[in-house]
Amino acid sequence: MLQPKSQYPIPRVSVEGLWACFNPAGFRKGFFLILRGYIDESYNPRMFTLSAILASGLDWAYFISSWKKNIDAKNKELRKEGRRPISRFHASDFSNRRGEFEGWTPDEQTSFMQGLVRVFHIPKWMWIVAYSVPLDLLANEFPEYKNKVVQWSYALMLNFLMHEMAETLRKAKKKGPIRKVSVTLFHDRSSFDGLLADTFNRVLCDPDFQARDYFISIAALGWEDCVPLQAADLLAYEHQKDADRRASNSNREQRKNLRALLHIHSLGGGTMRFDADSIYLLKRGLNAQAQGLRSYESLLGLPDKPSD
Repeated sequence: MLQPKSQYPIPRVSVEGLWACFNPAGFRKGFFLILRGYIDESYNPRMFTLSAILASGLDWAYFISSWKKNIDAKNKELRKEGRRPISRFHASDFSNRRGEFEGWTPDEQTSFMQGLVRVFHIPKWMWIVAYSVPLDLLANEFPEYKNKVVQWSYALMLNFLMHEMAETLRKAKKKGPIRKVSVTLFHDRSSFDGLLADTFNRVLCDPDFQARDYFISIAALGWEDCVPLQAADLLAYEHQKDADRRASNSNREQRKNLRALLHIHSLGGGTMRFDADSIYLLKRGLNAQAQGLRSYESLLGLPDKPSD
């Protein structure tokens, strides 16, 4: 049955208009950090990867425009051939040629990916990091949270990311004055929205956290309103595949897609794969942060008692 038209239609808001609401510096002068968590359930042990991409609103504007042009050009080609167009880029489906990418040829995949990689060359500067943590090792170090290890790892990596960014800014200020940085975090909408918001706020409330003035807000968006989530999805997928490769001591070469991205000179940052030793050190750091609190949950915004 046809639905009647609304008397009050919802206006379409541009990315620039939407993002500017989250950052007092505005869209062009503000900085926006895009987060994407990824887990591949087909691997054992399972690996959680959090990727993050930081750029100014102005650089994101050029990036978004070019990314959309690549999607639109491909859809024009698909329609001309009588094939199903794609709604967005989805790294796992693309790599495995399933869903909207079913029927694509390897050459077609390569050509399309080359176009997306070229988009990363457009911004003058981007800061990219990816953290990967084996969930079994995390559960071994924090056995009381083994039944909620996924949300635990997401909150833990967000906490670690914010402290790493604070350290990066501290080192940059030592080299000379830097302009005011206002960072808004966007992440993909999920059942962890409240958890991530609580973790973000608790880090900012930590009196020992010296970079609270740099972080403005955190918000959940869908890929429809945040095209860069598709780029973060690509990075999270590629970094997790590489973390799996290294964790298994495989002789396989690094994937071509990741190798191409890592060779872009305008991209800064780095990657980290946690092992048993680094998870232990991370726990010691949390112990120091959590002094005077009842538990790690109080620090990261998790429920007070582990669920069974």
